[in-house]
Amino acid sequence: MKLVLDSSVIIAFYTELNKPELLKNLINLGHELIIPSSVLEEIKRGRTITKLQPDINNQKLTVQAKQESEITNLNKRYPSLGKGEIEVILWGLYYDGSGEQYLCVIDDKQARHVAEKNKIRITGTIGLIKTLSDVRLISEEEKENLVNQLTNSGFRLKNKP
Repeated sequence: MKLVLDSSVIIAFYTELNKPELLKNLINLGHELIIPSSVLEEIKRGRTITKLQPDINNQKLTVQAKQESEITNLNKRYPSLGKGEIEVILWGLYYDGSGEQYLCVIDDKQARHVAEKNKIRITGTIGLIKTLSDVRLISEEEKENLVNQLTNSGFRLKNKP
């Protein structure tokens, strides 16, 4: 399954939790981790890029770009969304239309609403943490600790598991 990542999930695992290996464990489950190019540009403006770049260089994560015209057109319909969120949604629309298994990982409330409106399959950072627990890559206690760590760091959470 392709997991299309927005910046918040990358920042959560690579910086806030300092546990990028948990995100990369999803690769061992057969998932492909995709970073839209606009998301990468957002991340380059912060401190997470120094931790993320080696995994991009080693092809643990795949960077994919949509046409700028596609991003601009969808952004006109949803001007409140950032370019990264727009591109995550565009990839969701693309994979949905192609019949490929995918999941867009978005935490932003407005972006989630737009994705749901467009019938795009979504989850969030907490959903990935729950998946890690469900497949027993982390324990229930570790799951709770990770969620608490995110909460205490000021990371915005919609629903706790």
